[in-house]
Amino acid sequence: MHVLIAIAVAGGLYIALNITGIPSRIDLIVEALLFSFAGTVGLGAYLRKSGRETRRFRKFELFYGLTYSVVAISSLLGIFFLFTHPQVHEIGIATVEGSPLLQAMAGIKSLSFVCMFAAWFYFYRNLQIQAGILKKTIAFLTGFGGYFGSSLIIMSITGDSTILSLGLIVGAAIGLFAMIALHPSTRYLSAIFLLFSVVHLWEFYLMGVGAPLVTGLNNPVYWLLIYLYTVEVRRWIRDKQYSLDSAASERFEQVA
Repeated sequence: MHVLIAIAVAGGLYIALNITGIPSRIDLIVEALLFSFAGTVGLGAYLRKSGRETRRFRKFELFYGLTYSVVAISSLLGIFFLFTHPQVHEIGIATVEGSPLLQAMAGIKSLSFVCMFAAWFYFYRNLQIQAGILKKTIAFLTGFGGYFGSSLIIMSITGDSTILSLGLIVGAAIGLFAMIALHPSTRYLSAIFLLFSVVHLWEFYLMGVGAPLVTGLNNPVYWLLIYLYTVEVRRWIRDKQYSLDSAASERFEQVA
């Protein structure tokens, strides 16, 4: 039911994007709310220490919460900029280069990639997946290669080389998630994260070909995936999914 409600809300907000005349503000407000929700899920769980989580899963909760709290702060800076510069209707590269505030926003958002990788690294270590080095390496290279290769294809179409940094950074995260997906219980979570990351490639493609970005279908899809992604992480925390391999994890607590 919550999925249907989320789809309906995303659809309604998509209509608002196209009829209100302030699409960039609506986009950033929605993202600030969603990322604040995600940050609260992680940090709230970390602060409500139950004593049953492994140390690694607690580190995951901390870095997951920090990741999306940082992104939420970045979105709030963007909202502040738009409301104090009503003549700006969409934030582009030229706008960012001419504004110290937006440059700070971009810098803060870059920090989120570091926190994100740390979060999922500890999540992966907590699982203690029983697979050989070769199998894990193949999984990582498949995920990384697929994402980075896609960014190369988009660059060849659009001529925009800035997508390569996205391909490298997020590609490494996708490779990590490919290893996480070796655990059967993580397949749904991994699929959502993959789709969530593919939207970024889609958006770079749209920018490269000059298609509408803020008012495109990419936004409601992105919002929906953020919501599903956060709800699934919350389910892992709430249902104590972290204890799937707790016995194995506890043997390694001293080296975490």
